[in-house]
Amino acid sequence: MAQVTELLNAIGEFLKGLGATLAPIATVAIFVMSRHDEPKKPKPPRKRRRRR
Repeated sequence: MAQVTELLNAIGEFLKGLGATLAPIATVAIFVMSRHDEPKKPKPPRKRRRRR
């Protein structure tokens, strides 16, 4: 039982470390993506020719 607890603690520490590493990267990625979407203007509709 002690081994299971130790394993869970190790997994918890690993995930904490992973979260601490990924959080800033995710923040930057989200910031870049949100900045990327702002300048988009709606495209004018294409003029399509109807085939008869």
